[in-house]
This record gives sequence, structure tokens and C-alpha cells, in this order.
Amino acid sequence: MWGTARVNLRLLEPVAYQGGTWRRSTGSILTTPTSVIAGIYFYTDTTSSSCIASGSVIIARDAPDFTPVISISPMSINGISVVDVKIEIFEILNKPTCGIVLVNIPTFDGDRYNFIYNQNLTNVGPFTLTNAHWQYLGDNGLFHQWQYIGNGGTFPAGGSSTFGFSGLYDNQGTSGETRFTV
Repeated sequence: MWGTARVNLRLLEPVAYQGGTWRRSTGSILTTPTSVIAGIYFYTDTTSSSCIASGSVIIARDAPDFTPVISISPMSINGISVVDVKIEIFEILNKPTCGIVLVNIPTFDGDRYNFIYNQNLTNVGPFTLTNAHWQYLGDNGLFHQWQYIGNGGTFPAGGSSTFGFSGLYDNQGTSGETRFTV
């Protein structure tokens, strides 16, 4: 993704100094400052009254990378059963976050699985949880959404955090396989 991500440097120009010259770190002039990739860029503009605005910007691709692991217990269900779910989120590039961390999980197969999220829960079934670090924001019919609120909202670089819940699964008389995905 990062090889194709583009930034419009013109949006970063000071209002009174728009239309100046953008240069690469090598000194060459950018011919398309409206579509740049990661790098270091320098800006200069001189007004008609000889006032100069200059500065630099670093466009980096050092973003955190989150990986979820979902665990369900029990693995085999027959009829109406209690199902415990643990979702562990790992930051795998050792990069700190600088914004809100949201986790979206598809809603479960219609009304077959229903749960109530308890932010004070510390374990469910065989799983240890840190639900106090996660706020459930609800669902929009397609996704359930949680926001990380532990550590002042800053997810730990290289760290992990776990939330979970327990609910009732009703196979509604069907047999076969139901897939859960994150």
C-alpha cells in the first residue's frame, strides 16, 4: 500500500504563501507536488514584498501495524451453547500510535450469536481479558466496533491488548460450519 500512497504537499502551504516551490531532499524541484510518496521535502515562497516563507516536511510511512487473533471456546457447538470470545490485538512493527485505535468485527451470523459487552470483565471462560482498556461503541448492522482507551488511548508500541465477551449461540436447528472473521 505504501508504494502507492500519495500526499498533496500543496495542502500544507501557509495561506499567505501558497504557490511556492517544493524541492526534494536532493535539491531537485518537484514538478508534481500534488502527488508525492514518502520522503523529505523543502518549501520556499517569496512574496512580492520580499517576505520569504520556508520549511520542510517529512512524509513517513512509519505507521503502526495491528494484527488481530480471535479465539473461541468451545470449538465445537451442538445446539444452543454459551460461546466465549477473546480478541487479542498486537502491534507488530513496534510503532506507537498517534490517533484513535478502532477495531471492527463483522456482526455475527444474523441473530444466531448475541452478547452483552462488560467493560469490567477480566476473564471469560478460559481467557484472561483487559476489557477496561476497550470501550464498546456498538454496531451499525454490519460491524461491532471497539475503541482502545487504555494508556490514555495510546496503544503500546510492540504491545498487545485483549478484550472479550461471552454470548449465547443458537444454531437455529442447522448443521455444518459457521465462520467467524475479524
